[in-house]
Amino acid sequence: MTFWAALGRAPGGFRAVLVEGTRVAAEATATSEAAALAALGAEPARVLRIGEGAPARLPAKVLPESGHGLPGFTQAQPADAIGGWVRLSLAGFLAQQGDWDGIVCALEGDVSHWVHLSAGEAVSSQSFLTPRLVAALGGAERPSEAALQDSLSRPERLAAHLRSAEVAGDAEAITGH
Repeated sequence: MTFWAALGRAPGGFRAVLVEGTRVAAEATATSEAAALAALGAEPARVLRIGEGAPARLPAKVLPESGHGLPGFTQAQPADAIGGWVRLSLAGFLAQQGDWDGIVCALEGDVSHWVHLSAGEAVSSQSFLTPRLVAALGGAERPSEAALQDSLSRPERLAAHLRSAEVAGDAEAITGH
């Protein structure tokens, strides 16, 4: 089977992903495009440039009809921007799930994107800084179920719940709230 590669900017330089069919065969990061591609250990037949080109305005096809670049998405209301790496992840999800119609949560660094997919299109999105807030407040990887239920049942008390968890030193409660 033929290899293809996705190549684009990443924190600290460039990221390259070597793909065989729908399987990731290798990943590499480096300070230059050439070094990232060389680190993959195989010569791709095609390179898809992630983040290249003007972002597509939602609603838009997850996979563009043509071109060698995969830009991100933008949305006017509510204002949102999603990078090309997330768009590639959505394409991979659709390749596995076929005619998915629903919401997908995709992480991009310290931002979570909730994207409505339907008929091969990204219809709309809503992004959140939740991962950034959890990190800033010293939350844990796993949330407290009790804290999660408290915040779901009394969302108006979120700030008070977070302060109480902070004072108690309960990182799981911070994440749950």
